[in-house]
Amino acid sequence: MYRSNVSKHKIAEVSLRKRVIRLCAGLVTVFAIAACSSPELAPTPAAVEPTTTSSAIAQASPTASRTSGAEPCASGKLLIGDLPAIDRAWQKGIEEATANATEWQQDAVISSLRVVCQLFETEFRWQATFYSRNAQAFYSSDTREVVPASIVESDVPELRVNQLSFALLHDALNQAGYGDEIEISPSSGVDIRINTQTVPFGPPEAPDDVILYHVAIERLGEVRDVFIDGRDGIIYTYRT
Repeated sequence: MYRSNVSKHKIAEVSLRKRVIRLCAGLVTVFAIAACSSPELAPTPAAVEPTTTSSAIAQASPTASRTSGAEPCASGKLLIGDLPAIDRAWQKGIEEATANATEWQQDAVISSLRVVCQLFETEFRWQATFYSRNAQAFYSSDTREVVPASIVESDVPELRVNQLSFALLHDALNQAGYGDEIEISPSSGVDIRINTQTVPFGPPEAPDDVILYHVAIERLGEVRDVFIDGRDGIIYTYRT
């Protein structure tokens, strides 16, 4: 009887131990799974850098184009749209040219003016011609070249620079259908003289004793010489 009770007790003890072992094994498994699934131990994904498409680059960098705010002579060419800017610069240009001329001869007077673009620079170039009765010669302020001339002084009219208006020239060309983007031929630039009977400048129909602006413009595959009256902007051309 006693031995039987002892056996039953041992069997119960062994059974309890097995349950404890199973329980511990289960807990170990649970903790292992929890540890493996912990966010702290999970691998950190690599950061993904944003990419830029070629279309986005194209939108951020539009093609450069000439605007109304562009500097004159920016392309190395004198455009019709550059003409108003000459009004803001010609006085200084003429003063410098006159200083060079009077250094040559005190009685030098300006007889003509040609405006072009400086080579490789965004500014105008002033090619003024002066005449001196004392020297009986013409003087170029741009190149300092002296050309002797046997001519009657009265046949060399003085250019009245205080009457110059490049805005008037610009408006006259625009109204005649010449847009701001049209280039003025560098061979002519803006050539300014007084048309007289003795020293004609321009077509026969052009009035005498007035300032005429001359520009050469290529249009429809041909170069056209255009003369503009400095008083009212009327345009004269040679008849073909």
